[in-house]
Amino acid sequence: MEVSLDEFRNRARPVRIDPSRVNELRGMAQEVPRMAALTGSAEWDLYLRYIEAHIKAAERMAEAKKNQAAALVLEDEPKAKAAAVLATVYQTKAETMRELIIIPRWIIENGAEALKRVAELEASV
Repeated sequence: MEVSLDEFRNRARPVRIDPSRVNELRGMAQEVPRMAALTGSAEWDLYLRYIEAHIKAAERMAEAKKNQAAALVLEDEPKAKAAAVLATVYQTKAETMRELIIIPRWIIENGAEALKRVAELEASV
């Protein structure tokens, strides 16, 4: 089968991603849900930045404790286990804070309905 020069030039080619950009792209993909949580309110967005800083710190500590546990596993088993437990604690802290990111948007979106229900409850008492 012969292919014309125009067909050859216009055919689909596989996309090649520069390996140095993989981490950058991975970081951008992780930021998408967090950017969706922004509220447009300066106060709530400051809260989100505060939580985000704590998430990153917890993730760094979890990684450090995982590495420490791996390094100590053959030398000092009790210390390795303690480091592994702390790694889990920091991972859990980061996950909990990721859940906290959702709260401001939920409050803004559902605040009016919540106020209405509170008023109904207060009126019935």
